[in-house]
Amino acid sequence: MYGSLRMLLFCRYMFFIVPAIIGLMINPVYQYPMMIMLWLVMLINSQVRITLLKSHAFIVSLFLEIALATYLSISFPGYFFVILFATLSDAILGLSDERSLLFLIIGASLLFVTFNHLDEALFYLIIFFFICTFLFLMQIKTELDNRTDAEILYDRIRKANYELEGARERLMDYSKQVEKVSQLEERNRISRELHDSIGHDLTGVFMQL
Repeated sequence: MYGSLRMLLFCRYMFFIVPAIIGLMINPVYQYPMMIMLWLVMLINSQVRITLLKSHAFIVSLFLEIALATYLSISFPGYFFVILFATLSDAILGLSDERSLLFLIIGASLLFVTFNHLDEALFYLIIFFFICTFLFLMQIKTELDNRTDAEILYDRIRKANYELEGARERLMDYSKQVEKVSQLEERNRISRELHDSIGHDLTGVFMQL
């Protein structure tokens, strides 16, 4: 499980780095400033998203990345559309209800930017890889959810054990108190019987006198 997550994290950064290197190799130097600036904005946006953002801000960050990756892919030759695979991984692992919608949007963006820029064989290969990536990420998400459920169940069992141990200790304390009360009552009974017996004997002695 942890190996899959480490591999996923490595691939996620490669989805950003490899397109940037290829873009620097095949694009003219005068296009570097704009291309690098947009790439850096996407990278910073991605890092902020996975470390700080939650809920609606997380979704806005995903849409921003989709838009920037699509614009880079259309404006500059290369393979900047590969960044959408990193976006896909964040969408699946970071969201729940919106996963299907984001999958369709990212897939549509990928189709749009690759259909007119790649030959037919490579185009279908990219789509196939996109679907395989989606299925792989869904499997990891399922394993993470199951692991989370197992941890929650373990915490509940541990809490129940603590409560049961506390109840057992209280029951033992109560048993000891009951035992002490019983012993005290028995002593009092014996004392009363001795008192009555001695009193009766003394009365008998006095009457004989």
